[in-house]
Amino acid sequence: MGNGCIERITLLWMIRTKKIKNFQRVFLLISFVALVETIDAQILNWKQRKLDLDDFRAHELSIDTLAGQSSVFIGMLQKSKGAFLSFSVDACFDQSESWIKSSHKNPETLMHEQGHFDITEIYARELSKKLNSKKFLIKETEEADLIYKSIVQEMNELQIQYDMETKGGTIMDKQQEWLHKIEESLKQNSFN
Repeated sequence: MGNGCIERITLLWMIRTKKIKNFQRVFLLISFVALVETIDAQILNWKQRKLDLDDFRAHELSIDTLAGQSSVFIGMLQKSKGAFLSFSVDACFDQSESWIKSSHKNPETLMHEQGHFDITEIYARELSKKLNSKKFLIKETEEADLIYKSIVQEMNELQIQYDMETKGGTIMDKQQEWLHKIEESLKQNSFN
């Protein structure tokens, strides 16, 4: 068995974020996968552990003005249970797409990037709660997809706000405020 981030997938939606010149562009990559036996070991599930500097394995972009980039996404597994669907939702981090410049491999940059992963977990929990609080018939995948898209949109907006207000983690008092907000939201299972 793998890391719990998804063993078999009928539908996987991936959020890729790329920051450019202190702004963040959000790309939504929708991948429909018929069947995946195992997700590569370079995908971490948020429930496994906190990030460390060795988790950033992609080659840094030398032309990029950023200190680093985290590739985070919400993985969603749909399973049928009789006439109904059940959902498994995880916040995931792709080590092969994430990087930190050598000159910025420090606790402050790591702390900021962990914040992105934690925000993803907050919204993965919200998605799981919404999807599993209702009984969806197998033919009702469209409604589940709309809920997914709505949650992802909210998450993307918050990820951008986080980067803008902390200037990529360089304004330490703002970074600390955000980390406190994120920690409280994880305790409450929602972002306030």
